[in-house]
Amino acid sequence: FFYVLFPIELFNKNLETGEDVWVRNYRYFPEDSARRYTHEIIDIERTYDDGYIMCGSVISSDSLQANRPGQYGYVIKTNCLGFLGDPEVASSYTFGEENTVLFQNESIQAGSFLWDFGDGTSLTTGEDTNVISHQYEATGIYTIQLIGYGCDGKSDTLSFTIDFEYTEPGYAGDGTLLTLYPNPISTGNSLSFYIGNIPVGTHYVNVSNTLGQRVDRFRIEEGNTNYLYPLDYAAGMYHFTLQNESEILEYEKLIVE
Repeated sequence: FFYVLFPIELFNKNLETGEDVWVRNYRYFPEDSARRYTHEIIDIERTYDDGYIMCGSVISSDSLQANRPGQYGYVIKTNCLGFLGDPEVASSYTFGEENTVLFQNESIQAGSFLWDFGDGTSLTTGEDTNVISHQYEATGIYTIQLIGYGCDGKSDTLSFTIDFEYTEPGYAGDGTLLTLYPNPISTGNSLSFYIGNIPVGTHYVNVSNTLGQRVDRFRIEEGNTNYLYPLDYAAGMYHFTLQNESEILEYEKLIVE
C-alpha cells in the first residue's frame, strides 16, 4: 500500500566540496501533531529531468501500540530543487524608523529571488534569506516587485505598492484588525490584507464564497503587518474571517471583478 506524503529529509550536495547546496525537511503530520512517527527514506534516484524520485516508509509507534495499521510506504517525485511544484511568491512588510521597510519573504518552492525595491535598487537572495531590511532615501510611494525562480525557467512574480503616508499600525481605522485592499479587486492582481494588533496565539484568515465553501486559508504569524498574495479567484463576493482557535475576531467582504 503506497501512501503519498512529504518525506523528512532530502539533500543536494556539491560534489566537489561536499557542502549542502540545499536541504529539504518534509513532514507527514502537522507540526502540532501529538502522534509519534519514524520516517525512513529507503532510496533516492535522480530522474531524467534533473528531479528526484524516492521511496520510503513511515511508522506510527502510537498506532502499533494500539494494534492498528501503523506503517505506510510512499513514493514521491520532486523537481530539481526538491519541491513538489512551481514557485508561489508572497510577502508581508512593516515600516521601521528612518525610512526603513522590513520585508518578510513568505514565498514557497523557489530556489532564489530577485527584489526590486522601486527606487532603482535591487537585490538577489537565496531561498534561506527570509527577512530583508531596505532603507529609502525619501518617503513616498514605491512599487515593489519580487520574483521567485524555480526549475526549468519557471518563476512567479508579485508586485505591490507601499506608501509612507500610511506607516502606523491600524491605518485603516483605530481598532481595525482586518483590512482588505484594494476592494473591489480585479482577479490576477495582488491583494493586501492588513492585520492589526491581534493577541498572542495562532490566527488564521479563512476565505469562503457565498455558498459557504472554503476557498482559501492563510495562517497569520504576527499582527501589525501587511500580508500580500496574488489573487486568482473567480469573479464574485468572498468572505474573509480573521479568527483564532476559539473565536472570530473580525469579518470583511471582498468583491472580485
